Amino acid sequence: MNDILHVLEAAGRALSLGEQAPVDIGMPEIAVALRALDLSFLEDVGAVLAEDEATFETAFAARDRVEHIVLAAEQRGPVALSIEQETFLVAFDQLVRPTLGRLTVFNERRGVVTSGLAPALRRRFWWWSEGASLDPEAYGRLSAVAELVERFPDVRETLDRLVDAARSLRRPKASVTTLSEWLAKKRAAPAATLRVAAASGDETIVLVATDDYEIAFRIPNVFVIDLSAEPAAPPYARLPSGRVVSAAIVPRTEHRYRLELDAKALEETTVIIVVTLPSGVVEVSVPPAPL
Repeated sequence: MNDILHVLEAAGRALSLGEQAPVDIGMPEIAVALRALDLSFLEDVGAVLAEDEATFETAFAARDRVEHIVLAAEQRGPVALSIEQETFLVAFDQLVRPTLGRLTVFNERRGVVTSGLAPALRRRFWWWSEGASLDPEAYGRLSAVAELVERFPDVRETLDRLVDAARSLRRPKASVTTLSEWLAKKRAAPAATLRVAAASGDETIVLVATDDYEIAFRIPNVFVIDLSAEPAAPPYARLPSGRVVSAAIVPRTEHRYRLELDAKALEETTVIIVVTLPSGVVEVSVPPAPL
């Protein structure tokens, strides 16, 4: 069992670097080995990292190992992890993403690792790549910037302009630039699926509906997520800024969750809704990612 995992890890590491690494193990054997893979350590290393950024390489190496194994296994066929395994992956995600801004102080190391990854796989290894191109000294200067703004309030205008300029550079060139604008256009579209909640009169836009889940947006700022079965973990939203917003169960309902966004979140360019189903983790991009 461990031998198979070691072989997959080595092959996946090579694949992540853009090298050829044929996997000669059958999918049935791989499936058995994956079922035995204990991922509980991901929550542990994520929790340690959230308290001590200096442990990032240990945490990232642990997450790398899992991704390498899965990457290699995918060469033989679709990979389906258990709900418990997916739950630990989600836990790592929720613990580590909020630290990425602070982790930019280690961007010399993160940049080296990211540049070595195959370009097509860099987003997959987001713990290394996200924000890795930023100046590693930027975070350390925040206290000085805060003191400057406090002493000279007029400087805030300059800072706000710089933030707006940086945000505009990151936005895709499209007719819709924020989530709120996209939702407004979706609401106005002739083909929009609109419902009116009888109790409140709130308009609800159905964004995606399948046999397993439905995601809708209730005007003005709430996602409503209906699931066909109890999830291993509550749904949550991941924002480009690194923020994670968790959904809450709606009282007296079965598998219905409410995810409320603030005004700042609605000005983001996109939101990823993450739902843990019995069949695995589903990520829904709002607005939908271009094909």
